[in-house]
Amino acid sequence: MTADDGPVQLGHAPSGLGRDFWWLWTASATSNLGDGIRLTALPLLAAAMTANPTAVAGVTAATYLPWLLFGPVGGAIADRSDRRRMIIAVQVARAACVGVFAVSLAAGGASLLALYAVALCIGLGEVVVDGALQAVIPLVTPRDRLDAANGRMGAAELLANEFLGGPVGSLLFALAAALPFAIDALTFSLAAVAFTRVSAPQVRGRPTTSTSLFADVREGVRWLSRHRLLRTFAVAMAVTNLGYAAGSSMLVLLVTDTFEASGIAFGLLLSGAAAGGFVGTLLAERAASWLGRGRAMGVTLTIGAVLFLAVAVAPTIWVAAAAWTLISLTTGAFNVIGRSLRQTIIPDRMIGRVIGAFRVLGYGAVPIGALGGGVIATAFGIRAAFAAGFVINLLAALLFARVATERAVADAVARAASISGHDGVQPRAP
Repeated sequence: MTADDGPVQLGHAPSGLGRDFWWLWTASATSNLGDGIRLTALPLLAAAMTANPTAVAGVTAATYLPWLLFGPVGGAIADRSDRRRMIIAVQVARAACVGVFAVSLAAGGASLLALYAVALCIGLGEVVVDGALQAVIPLVTPRDRLDAANGRMGAAELLANEFLGGPVGSLLFALAAALPFAIDALTFSLAAVAFTRVSAPQVRGRPTTSTSLFADVREGVRWLSRHRLLRTFAVAMAVTNLGYAAGSSMLVLLVTDTFEASGIAFGLLLSGAAAGGFVGTLLAERAASWLGRGRAMGVTLTIGAVLFLAVAVAPTIWVAAAAWTLISLTTGAFNVIGRSLRQTIIPDRMIGRVIGAFRVLGYGAVPIGALGGGVIATAFGIRAAFAAGFVINLLAALLFARVATERAVADAVARAASISGHDGVQPRAP
């Protein structure tokens, strides 16, 4: 492979994460604050419009449906584009989308269908932005600091999205239903401004665009399907997301109906979970070093599965909140380690489309799991959705542990380094 196929380390100091990374971090944190506010307000607004669990779960389904339909396409677009400019453009478009919805809601013209539409619009933007962002992180970060960089990004996401966004979103919703969405539009705009400060030059996944978009999509899907470790990782993530979404889509009803608590209590529960996730992101680097990446990810998946059962049988909201917080802790650690592993193995020139294909399975499972959770809750009660989450997550943990052994992870990383001829630079193919 040529030097251009690997990650070019741009815009960072040798001893730290660097100026470009911290502008990237600022933009991501700002956008995630708005995400947390909106994602708290969306189910609260849906629950105010309808008491049907399946209809409420439809908000989660609409948010993640774009990953199922357009994941690889969004990733391929990111690989063919100036990622920095594309992120800015999409953030501005999302600001306009949610801003129009806020005005419509304030004027009394919003409906449940409009709620689904705005969730779908924001999800479409996420498909493009997330793939581009995942590709940019290793380009502006020293290779030996990837776990640390992803830990910082994950911590900011959890703190802004859930710890702050949860209570702020529920409080703003209590003041005025349109207010959370207006603030979300503002954070998208501010994030776009922060992205303009990333000074790294244009980065493309390939030097030309001589191939078609769908040829690029096929290449990414083929690369992932031939990589046994990442293929198993993707399938396991899809299965665990089925179980997670089945429970999380019913969390607002567990709080407000089963435990008869307020919307503000729901926001506070999300904040507590975010605190757990934040701790998980901080522990991820140490856990990977102590247990190894494969073993650490398997342990977190198993513990998280058992905790779903604790939520299902929780006698009080306090027990449910404690278990959900620990689920977030294990999820935070798992996500940080998994992101670093993918960024180490996948070639930069196609990281967007491979991660897009990866997340077709992972995020694409969320709307299916959310709707399934709604159907289960309607038929058997809200707690049954969390019991189903336990069974599904346990199956995912067993699948992952069978393939993602420490030897398999070490072999994949070593192959990446040997093919590139440079330690830590990604291979052209597994």
